[in-house]
Amino acid sequence: MALNRLTQLSLVCAVFAFGCGDDDGSSDGDNPVVDSAPDDFDSSTAAPTQTGRIVMAATTFQGFEARGEGLLLIVDVRNVDERVPPAYEEAVGSPFGCKATELTPEQNATPPVDFGTLDFTITDGPAFPPCNWVEGVGYACVGAAGAGGDITVVNSGNGVYEISNDAVTFGADQVGRTVKIVGATDPRFGAGLFPVVDNAGGGEHVLRFVGVPGITDDELGTSAMYQVLAGFGPALQTDPVPDDARVMAHLTAGGDGTFTDFDLDANIGDSFTIDDASAAILSDLPLDGSAFSVSCEGDGGDCGQSMANALIVVTTDGDITGLPPFALPPPATKAVQMVCLQPGGGTINVPAAASAYLMDSGATRLRALFVRANVLSVTQPDAALDMGAGHALAGFTTP
Repeated sequence: MALNRLTQLSLVCAVFAFGCGDDDGSSDGDNPVVDSAPDDFDSSTAAPTQTGRIVMAATTFQGFEARGEGLLLIVDVRNVDERVPPAYEEAVGSPFGCKATELTPEQNATPPVDFGTLDFTITDGPAFPPCNWVEGVGYACVGAAGAGGDITVVNSGNGVYEISNDAVTFGADQVGRTVKIVGATDPRFGAGLFPVVDNAGGGEHVLRFVGVPGITDDELGTSAMYQVLAGFGPALQTDPVPDDARVMAHLTAGGDGTFTDFDLDANIGDSFTIDDASAAILSDLPLDGSAFSVSCEGDGGDCGQSMANALIVVTTDGDITGLPPFALPPPATKAVQMVCLQPGGGTINVPAAASAYLMDSGATRLRALFVRANVLSVTQPDAALDMGAGHALAGFTTP
């Protein structure tokens, strides 16, 4: 069963433009730059044919704290000659500062390259299923999956339901992920990704989840197809990744990638509290073209320790009627992706020239993701990528 494209875009279409690796390959504390190329490879003169990034961040949605926290995974590797160039760069040729890119619906829907299978291990954190490339979608990390079985009510008022299927073993690892249901009799079960919760002793053939409240027994008796997915953000967890955790990533190279196998081991960037002024901005972005800042350094903020800060703003001009207030449907005519990166400190300053692209986007909804992460780099003869691991807060603006 292919993952719904609208759902994928709603959470994963942002591009996190890292590029923080030291030019000389030196290490930075617990976060060394990893050079997995042969000894005679000169990275200073190479021109990789594929570049990209991986982001693993424990994420909360501002204004929707009841959804808790969960891991958001972004995997974006592309052929260099197929990347859409930014329409605006604050610092041309540098990974730092702000960049704004305008995308057609076709460009926005183009998935990243299949460069193999990614396996993640998180110390003191949740288990993560293997992540593989899915045709027309990009990377998906699928746990349990199946078809058939029954959907029954656990608590209609609180929107708690369960799928029971003797042919599928779910297991405790599914808790903290989200389930996508297709083909249920009641269309409300197809309304999004639902957090998976503890099945309260229901057994390994039961999957309990929190969905749309108010669905009653006489509307059920339903069979459907379903996938349990990791990496889609808030899933009713509390601090799923502690500050002293590490994320280890292993690539088994394949597909259309020019990478060879590699391993990365990143220290997680600390959790943080956004400052009071920035909290207001994150869910009410200025759309008049004015400059603004997002920070954890002001009153009410607490930054913790991380190597880099990023602000990622994604817009859509698609129809949001009937969608959850944190969903971004595919654009009708144009999407804008604005990425601002700053090493060190805890503040992102967005200049008016970058903000103007948000003003002119015609957006029906914008998502702003403020990320603080530690960063590692992989440099190989034909490919290069960066991986950031940390914490993030997302805010949603509906003009």
